[in-house]
Amino acid sequence: MIDIHSHILPNIDDGSDNIEKSVEQLRQMEAGGVREVYLTSHYFRGHYHYPRNEYDAKLSELRQIAEQEGLKIQLHSGFEVFIQPGIVEDIKEKNLTLGDSKYVLIESELNGLPTDFYQNVYPLLRAGYKPILAHAERYVSIMKRPTKARELTDRDIYIQTNAGSLLGHYGDKVRH
Repeated sequence: MIDIHSHILPNIDDGSDNIEKSVEQLRQMEAGGVREVYLTSHYFRGHYHYPRNEYDAKLSELRQIAEQEGLKIQLHSGFEVFIQPGIVEDIKEKNLTLGDSKYVLIESELNGLPTDFYQNVYPLLRAGYKPILAHAERYVSIMKRPTKARELTDRDIYIQTNAGSLLGHYGDKVRH
């Protein structure tokens, strides 16, 4: 299994608060069958904003320690990018994709996709990126009208679902 959405890189946004916890999380993931994981720290211009070299240094350190601990799980760079006007420039400049791919994990307001959502996603598509909407099942607009997910995929926007949602960790509305 490949996990394309995780927040375990230590001391960045809502990742773990130390590297030991991150290694333990990787150990649990590996035991559960995950062979590759993208460490998708939040990127939200003006809010979650940190130098790319800081992210890369933390990723490198975690890779090194995981290897020393005998873990075989592969760690890839990645980001969960908050979709907003002009974000395509940040994605290009800072390489905010999943690894070296053209896939970009994006998120928006959970209360409902804003009216300018597609306006902000189209520049990504035109630039050759492949947007994946993170935890699509948690968006109120999709919970109210599940066919909205089909509209997204029809517009070449992939969707990602959290395993915890399927297990009911976010409540019954999200699970359904």
